[in-house]
Amino acid sequence: MKKRVFKHKIVKAVVIIFNFLMLLVFGFGTFDMYNLFESEDSTTSFEEYFALTLGLLICSLSCISLIMVIAGSSKSIRILNILYVFFVMIFLSLIVIPALGNNENDTSLSEYLIVTGLICTVLFLIILINKFKHKQIQYENIENIGKHTD
Repeated sequence: MKKRVFKHKIVKAVVIIFNFLMLLVFGFGTFDMYNLFESEDSTTSFEEYFALTLGLLICSLSCISLIMVIAGSSKSIRILNILYVFFVMIFLSLIVIPALGNNENDTSLSEYLIVTGLICTVLFLIILINKFKHKQIQYENIENIGKHTD
């Protein structure tokens, strides 16, 4: 019998496609940030190092979760939940940090709507993977079925 992570194959397909896209996006973003560090002198700030570290963390988590979902590991649900919580935190920071800062940057409504749509998509994926995960049936005391044990 094959190992199953989700009850339905469509959920697995959606998770694999979304993880592959996020792996590409954060992988290219991390590579671009690394090239930015290589091109400049020592004028990088703490925020840029933090962004590079966070990009590497999310890229590696996305790669690990993609491999685990394809392999059918039962631990992939936990990794996916951690990864999607990181996504929600990053997208929320894209909304909250400019709103709290005293920057004169005028962020358009369309940018807020795009980030809100991404947050809703990731929250939908969290609900989807937790609702349709494949549960193993644990048979305890199967040898006692039909016997009187008083």
